[in-house]
Amino acid sequence: MVRPQTLRILLVLGAANGNNIIIEQADVKNTYLNTWMHDDEVVIMDIPKFYELFRQLPEKFKRLTKLGRQVALQLKRPLYGTKQGAHHWYEELKRILLSFGFKVSATDEATFYKVDSKDFLVIAAATDDFTIVTNSRSLSTKTKAQLNQHFELVDLGNINWLLGVSVTRNLKDKTISLGQQAYVEQILACFGLTDAHPDVTSMESGADYHFDSPSVSPTLLTPTEKTTYREMIGSLMYCATMTHPNIAYAVSMLSQFLEAPCTTHLKAVKHVFCYLLGTKHLKLVLGQHHCRRIF
Repeated sequence: MVRPQTLRILLVLGAANGNNIIIEQADVKNTYLNTWMHDDEVVIMDIPKFYELFRQLPEKFKRLTKLGRQVALQLKRPLYGTKQGAHHWYEELKRILLSFGFKVSATDEATFYKVDSKDFLVIAAATDDFTIVTNSRSLSTKTKAQLNQHFELVDLGNINWLLGVSVTRNLKDKTISLGQQAYVEQILACFGLTDAHPDVTSMESGADYHFDSPSVSPTLLTPTEKTTYREMIGSLMYCATMTHPNIAYAVSMLSQFLEAPCTTHLKAVKHVFCYLLGTKHLKLVLGQHHCRRIF
């Protein structure tokens, strides 16, 4: 999966060059089903609960089930959730793109690029979500047509939504804005903080959360509270990585206490959520004033 840092670099460089650069998105249907399991990979699964609503079991299997025998299936194609699925999909996508003349980025293996005379095209793959950055409409159309010969690719046009992030491009100002208001509202609701009081900072001034600090409670969280704490940190990490670098320090600090968090740490992580509650409408704006022209 493409790194968030790579995505931001591609978006900002594209935005900074205005109308000269096209930024599009596309989606692959039934991603993992476009590949096959290897002969030496044996994955057995129970028959899905609603299998017989869509197709009939072969007669020999019906007889076995009537005799009380357990019938199972061997996967021929990887499914979501299997360890082999993501790997096989990447290898298949890589094989196809290399056959089109693309190269793999040396810094991010989920990013592929092709240069054809004065035209270029970059594909950043986040499993089944493709971000396409190019200076040639014809090269983009040709590439998507080629990909459609191997799997069903849905052309979603100009980019506006990616991995839970809203993307707003301003061609006049040569900027691009990334926001996660919907995601923030979702995690606030998940942890019951929708009606909390917003905070103006992500951490209390001068806060020290280390165990030897007199301000840290000696009371450890219960196993249930500890699980919740970890889930909250994980949710915040995605925000900090994608659109809210202003909470990165607080999240990094609090993630040090995942093994033995105290009630003080739980209170602190809720403080970060309350900060997001008050700033959920803000967007990370990138582009013209942050990047020189390179294309």
